[in-house]
Amino acid sequence: MNCYDSAQEGQTVPALAVCTNCGAGVCDQHMVMDKRRIEEDSMASPTTEATRQVLCVPCDQVLGHRAA
Repeated sequence: MNCYDSAQEGQTVPALAVCTNCGAGVCDQHMVMDKRRIEEDSMASPTTEATRQVLCVPCDQVLGHRAA
């Protein structure tokens, strides 16, 4: 799979990941690595864990994670 945004720029660059929001393939130049909180509710012991989240730059901007 190749990076979608690189293809729009006329380049063929292998994708390193897939955007968790839109599903587009992204290279290191067109991706944002972020942390996403996972909350598991349990009557015994509620927990909150952090895991990585990969977004393409356009999704990151639309979702408001980073200044445009």
